[in-house]
Amino acid sequence: MKKLLAFVLLALLSFPAFSQQTLLVQSDAKGLHLVHKVAPKEGIYSLGRTYGLSPKEIATYNNIDVNSGLTIGQTILIPLTEANFTQSKSDGTPVYYVVGEKEGLYRVSMKNGKVLMADLRKWNHLSSDAIQTGQKLVVGYLTSSAAPSTATTNSTAAAPTTTSTSVPVSTNPVKTETTVDKPKTEPIPSVQTEAKPEKKVEPVAPPAAVPAVVRTAAT
Repeated sequence: MKKLLAFVLLALLSFPAFSQQTLLVQSDAKGLHLVHKVAPKEGIYSLGRTYGLSPKEIATYNNIDVNSGLTIGQTILIPLTEANFTQSKSDGTPVYYVVGEKEGLYRVSMKNGKVLMADLRKWNHLSSDAIQTGQKLVVGYLTSSAAPSTATTNSTAAAPTTTSTSVPVSTNPVKTETTVDKPKTEPIPSVQTEAKPEKKVEPVAPPAAVPAVVRTAAT
């Protein structure tokens, strides 16, 4: 139980703090991207894990060597691709675009990957296409599971939340089956005995008759 609660607490502390940040999209000839300022102990491999990209993709986009180290405060452009960014569903962390001067909803759509205007209306709860300069509009969602803590953002105040997790405990007894192996009985080998030959009994000759002695009385 203690290990489970500790795991839940660790997950909550390490969960992306996107709800307290506003990720701002920018674009250039290469496409849409975010701007990240390198923090202490960050490298290109950790940025890859953070934004759901391979280190090689980030290095190529920024024209740097994938094996070169990064310096604190260095600006790294994070490309928004199909691997970490979606404009087809509202799943992930919202990425915003700041409306420029004299820009309408159609212009915003064209500058941000031709996202559907219907989705722009839905995601931003717009009842019409009227928008204002400086207004922040959701133009897609970052689907990466980690937190870009130092991406170019505008922090917004957010009240701390407390999450309690209850773990149900089963009261049903656990049935265990015990299998007892019966001793195997091996057949007793039959012992063959050699039949002893019968002894022949020689016939015994009858005793010879003794001649009778006849006694006569003397005369």
